[in-house]
Amino acid sequence: MWTRDDVAPLTTASQSGADVAYTVARDGENGQALLVFDPADGRTVNSYPLPQATGWPVGVSVGHDRRIVTATSAGQVYGFAPE
Repeated sequence: MWTRDDVAPLTTASQSGADVAYTVARDGENGQALLVFDPADGRTVNSYPLPQATGWPVGVSVGHDRRIVTATSAGQVYGFAPE
């Protein structure tokens, strides 16, 4: 078990395999970002800003091809493809 005091998650986490999970977290005062973390120890792997995100994030979906989609209650949709 682990906790982090430096992250304010706004959605539940979605896990993709044993080594990576995703959540939308607060980014600065009013921003949001897709946070990629290691579920074993909570370490941040990467973070991707969600430009001009408004409303509340409604979750993170992981596709079988490892593409990530998250959306907001205001109707904004953000997609991410693996490198």
